[in-house]
Amino acid sequence: MNEEHLKKFELLYESLSEEAKLKIDCEESRFPYVYFKALNFIEKGPLKYRSEDFFFQPTTNIRSELALIQLGVEQLLLGKGLCKENPITELNVSGFTMLMELFHFESIKRSTTYRFYLNEQKGILDEITFQHVVDGTKITLFNFI
Repeated sequence: MNEEHLKKFELLYESLSEEAKLKIDCEESRFPYVYFKALNFIEKGPLKYRSEDFFFQPTTNIRSELALIQLGVEQLLLGKGLCKENPITELNVSGFTMLMELFHFESIKRSTTYRFYLNEQKGILDEITFQHVVDGTKITLFNFI
């Protein structure tokens, strides 16, 4: 991790709600891991990132799927997804899954709230817990559909 990445993370942290900060501050938080991998993805792009990734993620070459992953990565870098008040948006279920597969997580639990309102827009809010395929650690994120 380089100093510039750390400064970006610190700036993001300061901008977050208290609820989001608590999720990052807990000992088992995986958000910093996801955040720094997301920064690497943005800097390297999908092809170089894949060539250096142990599981060769992202596995897709389909432009529309890569665009969804990119959109999700950009939102994670803004701190979205940690709380239901600030979920990831504009990703369908498969896009959200591909996003987390990029960081070697698989979905293990899902809770859905129908008729959820976000900025006066009615939709579906998914709260999904993902587990890291290697070390078994977990992260729970929110996605508004």
